[in-house]
Amino acid sequence: SLPRPAELLPYIRGDKPAPADFPEKLAAATEDVFAKQLDAGIDFVNDGELGRRDYVTAARNRMSGFESQKAATGAADLEEMKEYSDKFEGRKGLLTLTRKTEVKNAACSGPIAYTDEGLADLQAEIDRVSASAKAK
Repeated sequence: SLPRPAELLPYIRGDKPAPADFPEKLAAATEDVFAKQLDAGIDFVNDGELGRRDYVTAARNRMSGFESQKAATGAADLEEMKEYSDKFEGRKGLLTLTRKTEVKNAACSGPIAYTDEGLADLQAEIDRVSASAKAK
């Protein structure tokens, strides 16, 4: 992922409901991130997952078949380094960074398929990224 604009983070993460003009703000931010990459000399640009909380959540929300949950794998090397791993207490990701933080990840529970809503969301993302690329 690339850094996201701070003003959009609460909406991208789902901490706050997105305002009515969120699609326009997201499109403008996408154009901006493309421009920064082009200015830096990057030929093959991407939006850096700008409109998603993260890849796994986006995929899970777009598809059926992940209704179960499984405890995340622990980072064994961090468990041995308590002084360092304590800094990650409460932080959640694909791994459990300390035994003090329980993390549950989506697990396959049946056939995997895009939902109608998931396909519509994916198409909206494709349309936003394509339009932003054409604008630059």
